[in-house]
Amino acid sequence: MSSYYKMLGRIDVDAFLRSRNGMIDLNLIDAGRIRPISQQYEWETDTSGGHLLLRPIRTKSSNTKDGDVLIPQFINLTPETIAFMGAYDGDGNKTNKIGFAQNNIQLQDFVSRGLQALFGDSFDSQVTILEDEKYFQGDDIIDKMDLIKQEWINRGRPEDHITERELQEEILRLKYNAQYGGSPPDEPIKFVISSKKGALAPGGSAYEIIRAQLRSERFLPFLLAIIKACVDSIIQDSVGSNEITWLGPPLTYHQQYFDLKSYVESGKCCYVTEGGKNKQYEIYAEQGRLFEPSLEQANLLWIQKQNGRRFAVPVELPLSPILCLMLGYYLAEGSSSKSAYFTFREKYEQSISLGFNSSEEDTLRVFFNGLDVLFPNSRADIVTGWLVKIGSKYFPESITVAEKSGIPLTRRGPKGQGAAGSIEFTKTVRDWALDQFPLMKLWTDKFLHIEFTGAGVPRVDIRCASFPAQFLAAVICDLLFFSEDIEEFIHDR
Repeated sequence: MSSYYKMLGRIDVDAFLRSRNGMIDLNLIDAGRIRPISQQYEWETDTSGGHLLLRPIRTKSSNTKDGDVLIPQFINLTPETIAFMGAYDGDGNKTNKIGFAQNNIQLQDFVSRGLQALFGDSFDSQVTILEDEKYFQGDDIIDKMDLIKQEWINRGRPEDHITERELQEEILRLKYNAQYGGSPPDEPIKFVISSKKGALAPGGSAYEIIRAQLRSERFLPFLLAIIKACVDSIIQDSVGSNEITWLGPPLTYHQQYFDLKSYVESGKCCYVTEGGKNKQYEIYAEQGRLFEPSLEQANLLWIQKQNGRRFAVPVELPLSPILCLMLGYYLAEGSSSKSAYFTFREKYEQSISLGFNSSEEDTLRVFFNGLDVLFPNSRADIVTGWLVKIGSKYFPESITVAEKSGIPLTRRGPKGQGAAGSIEFTKTVRDWALDQFPLMKLWTDKFLHIEFTGAGVPRVDIRCASFPAQFLAAVICDLLFFSEDIEEFIHDR
């Protein structure tokens, strides 16, 4: 992680554990469920200094120990560390082992670096690759499996010794190897092929990579508690306590800023259009040159795609805890394909968009607060609407709710996916969402519809204008993945 990003705060791990008498006990809200988590720890200062030896106690009834790990006594909260926490809170494992679920290898590696900063080399990792059975029913995949089978036969393997499962795993192994340019990390790989991953049609993919830390089960509660405490302190704008200390109010404080004016002028905010043309964002006006500035709009920069709609960003983007946390959550829960972040400057990427979905109000609050930092006029110019998404596997429960209320329920689309066609049911779900997520009452008039899609629990999906999408992708990618390329634009306040 970049050495030139300055610390915004720190966690005193010893004080964190002492304030809880070593007992981590929390109710974690994940995927619409409340998960009680508890684990007792003991710890001691490492003789080399600067680290603690953390050791879980297996049960309350005995003092049986179960290994230990070396962790920093103080966790420095830099922009990248905060973004890592947001990404893990979004897509990280909440049960069993410490791990992260994401099919993009750059994001996987980003989270792995964050975990290594906390736990060093305490754990070996294992990769689990998941895919839906329907993926292997596509004509092109069937052809690829036939070619692999014939190649194995030509090498001398008896045809009756080749199973369909082996061929499916080989397809996934080749896909994973290709993501790393043929040289993936030396880690054991496990394959899970299921009919319940969420693909809608033959050939459809629900590809996912989970990188888990082996023998880390009893340290997961500690990690989740650290992340939750940090996130809560940012949302509450709490400057400090004995365990978490910020150098200033986390909603506004920053030690460094990102010079967006110079960044845009450098041409790094570029993208490829559907027609294959290379384009870039350009400055429309600095506040005060073509507009009469108001007190609320001072220090804004108006930018636009060529001949596109203009929008406002700060001339100096503060690298505050709330912005960094929002960028981390966006990596996990944002609407764009994560792989597109790394290719949209070289080829057209239809999947680049600006949007966010979550089943938790605190996460939505972080998104909106961070969006306000990046796009000061976001509520008027950027957010265009919101809807409720319900995983298709919950459609039977939706029917039951509708029947109890005497409401007809239909779905649009040739396969029954897509927006619900019942006005009454849509209103019922909207009212439920406003009750569960009071924050969304600010956008009651922008509610669109409900949609049955994917496999997730009911969640709010925020839709935003498309014109700043590539700009946000460039900012996220360069701040978190290619920070060495933008060092000239990062300045001390």
